[in-house]
Amino acid sequence: MSEARALRDREGIGSVFALNGTGDAAAPIRKAGFGVIGASHLGSVLAAEAPDILILDGPAGPSRGMLEKLKRQVAVTAVIDDGHERRLAADFAYYPAVPGAKTLDWSGSNCITRIGWEWSLLGLNPHTSPPRAQNARPTLLVAMGGSDPLGLTERAAQALSGLCSTFRIRFVIGAGMADREQVVARITACRRNYETVEGADDLSTEYANADLALCAFGVTAYELAAHGVPTIYLGLTEDHARSASAFAEAGMGLSLGVAEHLANVDILNAVQTLMYNASTRRRMHNIGLSLIDAAIPSPLPGVKPGLANIVTLVVLVRHGWATAAWVTALRVVVGSLLVGQLFAPGFFLSATGAVASLLTLGALHRFFGWPSRWFGPVSLSILAAIAHLAGQLLVARLWLIPHDGLYLLVPVLAIPSLLFGTTNGLIAAHLLHLPLPAAPATRR
Repeated sequence: MSEARALRDREGIGSVFALNGTGDAAAPIRKAGFGVIGASHLGSVLAAEAPDILILDGPAGPSRGMLEKLKRQVAVTAVIDDGHERRLAADFAYYPAVPGAKTLDWSGSNCITRIGWEWSLLGLNPHTSPPRAQNARPTLLVAMGGSDPLGLTERAAQALSGLCSTFRIRFVIGAGMADREQVVARITACRRNYETVEGADDLSTEYANADLALCAFGVTAYELAAHGVPTIYLGLTEDHARSASAFAEAGMGLSLGVAEHLANVDILNAVQTLMYNASTRRRMHNIGLSLIDAAIPSPLPGVKPGLANIVTLVVLVRHGWATAAWVTALRVVVGSLLVGQLFAPGFFLSATGAVASLLTLGALHRFFGWPSRWFGPVSLSILAAIAHLAGQLLVARLWLIPHDGLYLLVPVLAIPSLLFGTTNGLIAAHLLHLPLPAAPATRR
């Protein structure tokens, strides 16, 4: 439902679901305010309602030939993470940067494909998540999907019974899970301190308080990565395992392969390894936030918080322009490499904005010094944000969108830049007032 919510809440576009499922599957969709029809009635609904867009998201759906016929009744057709032959008949296809997407054959198709982490679907926005509870015990979150057809939730409960009792272990009980009450009873019988999460439509609080997650690969894996939760992935199929390996190779978690090929001790050992390795979990946390950040909805196209400018400003003031330039270059290049967009248009936009921002900060810092009666962290941050926006608009006008109509976006984009620049400047000012850590004593 994440794309339906985004279309409704951000674009004012209504959605109706054509569902190949039971009444239990339709209940949360209706609860979210969307209409539901049977997938067998899709053709008649298209003829009667004449929708503007048809989005196919799921393993079941029309054949390629059927989609060719349906295209005559709708302006735009799109598929999401679809390996079926029907994708060849669609107008657009969207995939995360997983191995299966990159090996698909598009011969004989006019479909426009989009592959990358920025096309990952997120049901939750990490920026709206509640803050983490203070002084919380280390927490492991187990989430095996809404229906858990392989019973991995119970299997995880058995495997984790040998985990140290100081860790908090919470099991998400999906709404579509068969015999939920019996499953809960069997899980809590495995170990007294097991906790269950039942009937939750929004898991953002659970994500915010998790130090590590164990999940069946699916949409939940993307949401956990976007929230910066290090995750151990279990694949339901070989295809899922290959997709999970892309997350692991990117550094967001650890893939154990296909679940049915694993012993319980394999799951326990993987959890123990990461639970006792805080530095590895911190690295996975940071990578997840940076990779999936492109998929997090922003208030307007082209608007980002620009949190990297905080780092640039602090490094510039404390360590000088040369060090700040190195940090900025590494951030842009490494970030683009990780998301597979090196030398793509987004890379040049990011690089130009970063260079413009860095040059502005460097010039002001050189001519006015630090501290200065004229410029403080907030004013420097605002000017850097404006320079960043100006650099990106210049590249867009000269290369990507060579039309003067682009300048109509300047007032719309400048207001968020001022707001984010002010916020980031206040954060930088706070950081700059913190004392530097004392140098370690050396023994002679």
